[in-house]
Amino acid sequence: MKTDEFKSWLQAKYPDYPQTASARFANWNTIEKYYGDLDAFYKKDRCNALIEEFNYSTADERENRAQNHKVPIDGNIRNGSATLKSTIRLYVEFRESQ
Repeated sequence: MKTDEFKSWLQAKYPDYPQTASARFANWNTIEKYYGDLDAFYKKDRCNALIEEFNYSTADERENRAQNHKVPIDGNIRNGSATLKSTIRLYVEFRESQ
């Protein structure tokens, strides 16, 4: 787990938007709460399978389909899933920058 390093990287990536860095870090913590250490997912396939779990289309939304991932969403499932997927992609970007 690279908690401190990821938090510092987010703060450096969003120096003018500390709220964004904090929100993405909180999202990352939530994902890890339900999935465990994201390093294992990164080592396995650069988080590709995990990212796929967070896909939720407008068609899924129209059909009121259940989400495929484990993280509960309180609100719009499509927007919430997209935000979490974006956070996972940021984590991949962070890992690849090391």
